[in-house]
Amino acid sequence: MPKFLYKARDRRGQAVSGELEAESVFLARRILSQQDLIPVSVVSAQGFGNILRFFRVLQSKVFPVPFEDVLVFNQQLQTAYSVGIPIVQALSMIEGQTKNKRLKQALAIAADDVKKGKFLADAFKKHPDVFDRVYVTLVRSGEQAGELDAFLERLSELLEQRGENKAKIKSATFYPKIVLGFLMIVNGIFIYFLLPKIKEFFTANGAELPAITRFVLGVSDFFIQQWPIVVLVAGSAYAGFQYWLSTRWGRLQWDTFKLKLPVLGDLFLQIDLNAFCFVTETLVRSGIPILETLSIVRSSVDNQVIAGEIEKAQEEVTKGGRFSAGLAKSKIFPSVFTGLIAMGEEAGKLEPVLAKVGIHYKRETDYKLNNLSKLLEPILLFIIFIMVGILALAIMMPIWQLSRVMQSGAMQQ
Repeated sequence: MPKFLYKARDRRGQAVSGELEAESVFLARRILSQQDLIPVSVVSAQGFGNILRFFRVLQSKVFPVPFEDVLVFNQQLQTAYSVGIPIVQALSMIEGQTKNKRLKQALAIAADDVKKGKFLADAFKKHPDVFDRVYVTLVRSGEQAGELDAFLERLSELLEQRGENKAKIKSATFYPKIVLGFLMIVNGIFIYFLLPKIKEFFTANGAELPAITRFVLGVSDFFIQQWPIVVLVAGSAYAGFQYWLSTRWGRLQWDTFKLKLPVLGDLFLQIDLNAFCFVTETLVRSGIPILETLSIVRSSVDNQVIAGEIEKAQEEVTKGGRFSAGLAKSKIFPSVFTGLIAMGEEAGKLEPVLAKVGIHYKRETDYKLNNLSKLLEPILLFIIFIMVGILALAIMMPIWQLSRVMQSGAMQQ
């Protein structure tokens, strides 16, 4: 059935937007009217609609809903649900206290959807810029298992882990950012003020600047004179990169590249393995069959390379084998990881093994994040060496050349 993107107004006059399925634009408008919405615009999700959806995704990348807001919302929802407050009432209460406009709008629409009989996960799925795939998948699993309270609590733990990891990464990269920023300011001062003076002096005396100095000045002149083109190219490159990431092939290539990065590749893998153990253990503990568990975990994993390997394990289970055997065939998962899971399966203690393996990778992740600044030092020193070396040669080469000319002139006299 064709999909349509819409913008409308609700009974309170607030702007709402989303996506729906209908046979035609006319029927799409009728569906909106039946939902007590006043249609403003309804366009096909094909063609121009895809462009609108792309820019909406781009907006969510550039101006995402703060992670802390989603975490606070989840904790509030879990608390309200655990004391017996109905979901619709809980969403409305939290929406009234929320200050973030996009989250507030998403909660208002979700409350209306749940009131009309939709599952909570389906209501959240309409807002991927607020609730990511992992969040929606775990909420859906909690609803299916009849343990939404427990799953919301586990979601809070998962979101807190993510928040801790992000905070540690920001802390570890703060010093390199300051150093590189200061270095770029110093380079800019030398390039824009000192090198032009040297160029004027050499031009006035009919001398030729060294090649490296001409190169640095040429790059500087280009950025100064052609800055609109630079900004346009940079913006187009960023938009093109985001579009490439939105494609299946592009995302697969990017995720493969991330896992092969020096220093950071192992860190990314350990973070994903920790999340894999956390989600799988939660689902197995709730009594969800292993085949369905793997399907849910595969859809919740952010890295598409790892998702592909989980799909292979899922196929192994479908054939009657063990999912640890499918994981063991992968070149991504460490042998220790697959070996421990295999032992857990054989002993019938998969849940506690997954919990312990997850704790192990959390400790490994914490250790690497705490020492990330030290791991980044060689890369930082290399970048500083290159930048300072080029600038030093661009400044010192003309001075050395000028001193030789002056010495040769003195000797001739």
